[in-house]
Amino acid sequence: MNVIFCHNKRELVLTNTKKNRVFPARSEVRNALNGLRSLDNPKDVVYTTLTDRYAQKYPMMPRPFTRGTYYITGVEATQEKWLEPYIIKTSFSPMVEAWSLDENNCYDKPTGLFVKDEGYFIHYTPGDYTLGCIQVISRTDICIIYKEIGKELLEHGVLRLDVIA
Repeated sequence: MNVIFCHNKRELVLTNTKKNRVFPARSEVRNALNGLRSLDNPKDVVYTTLTDRYAQKYPMMPRPFTRGTYYITGVEATQEKWLEPYIIKTSFSPMVEAWSLDENNCYDKPTGLFVKDEGYFIHYTPGDYTLGCIQVISRTDICIIYKEIGKELLEHGVLRLDVIA
């Protein structure tokens, strides 16, 4: 099995030799670049890079899941509000530009420093946006995807994930 996420079609496809399974999905973010986030609204949350718990975290602007070839490395049940009930872990961990904050702890400007960001998953969330993850639109669908990918990972250890336009 391979997994394909298509930005333009907004679908996640699980491929195999018998039948492809297609699920509605997207990778939409709110950021200043697409005009969906204000830089001077103190009510807007500042997001930081996701790295291991000992690493320094940097303010950053969310970006959609980038086109390319990655791997699915694991599945996990979670009770985190915006990720539950399951996450599908991926190898995608881009370099993102860190931002400085102003005196009100709002986004100020890009710093020119690029840092590694991790924690890009495939998951369900009830909201319209993610921090760059691939969002499966239906809670029922993520349960199906979790079971199918989990089974394949047990047999093969890792799965290919192609992210295309």
